[in-house]
Amino acid sequence: MQVIGASLDKTIIIQRYSLIVVAFCLVGCFSPGLFAAEDILPLRITAQAVLKLDAKGLELRYPGAIFYDSAQDEMVVIDSGNNQLVVYSLDFFPKYCFGKGRGLQAVMNYFIHDDRAYALLGQTDERKGGLIRQFDRALLPVQDIVFHGFAGAEIFIPREMTVGSNGKLYVAGNDDHGCIVLDSSGRFSHVLQPFDEVLGVKEKVKINSVVRGASGRLYLLSEEVSKVFVYDENENFLYQFGQKGGVQGKLSRPRGLAVDEENGRIFIVDFMRHAVSVYSLQGDFLLELGGMGGERGWFYFPSDVALDRYGRLWVTDTFNQRVQVFSVKN
Repeated sequence: MQVIGASLDKTIIIQRYSLIVVAFCLVGCFSPGLFAAEDILPLRITAQAVLKLDAKGLELRYPGAIFYDSAQDEMVVIDSGNNQLVVYSLDFFPKYCFGKGRGLQAVMNYFIHDDRAYALLGQTDERKGGLIRQFDRALLPVQDIVFHGFAGAEIFIPREMTVGSNGKLYVAGNDDHGCIVLDSSGRFSHVLQPFDEVLGVKEKVKINSVVRGASGRLYLLSEEVSKVFVYDENENFLYQFGQKGGVQGKLSRPRGLAVDEENGRIFIVDFMRHAVSVYSLQGDFLLELGGMGGERGWFYFPSDVALDRYGRLWVTDTFNQRVQVFSVKN
């Protein structure tokens, strides 16, 4: 089946030696910058689709966050410029979109757990802070979760959330705290606060992204210090990795991450480096995909990543006004 907007025009083979790229460009387009670290297993990355249209046939405008709904087997893209959510089937077809008609304004992100959907909303003319609007599976509003109980709660903007194995809600946002933890009813519980050591002094770290792995582990990403902090399902700190910098193997402004514990990989999208960096679960750098550009396989200020059930990588290529999809196989 041929899908409009999809492409199989490029295959990249990562060999078992450093800085060697073998690219097969079936239509002659220039291959993206993709570099492998020393002594990694062969990894095959194939560009599969470029998505530019919503379900009404209109162009995406600054797609930001992205979420995989495993229950419905759909990918949900936050189309920020159009203030809507666009739902794609896994064969890259835009099924439907919704926004203001469902009471969604200033949508930051979206999350689904069991029979509930959570829309993370930002600041509007009516409110100076954000909230989480909870819906049932028919997308009828159930309740609004308003933040309170911690310093700066009235201006807190939620950016991403997950639900832990314990049923608690873990919310990353824009404040000076770490990860805000709510109980299952949405009441403030505590702050999961990572620390980073700078010149021998421990300092609190801001968290902008949080993901739960299949094992129950929590992965907290800090754009501020370019590190990932890993906790077990009981919030016990395990380890951290990442290093700030502007070259391959380092992170400049990481915005989002996706975790594939089954295959032992973590994907981190770097807004300023226009790339996706791939790490092992232990935090070892494996390779980098992308670089600044407008062709397939290149990015222009990407914002988020998600994995579907086939292990394919979906990247919101924000300032290129599109979503790119890649298969990732050993």
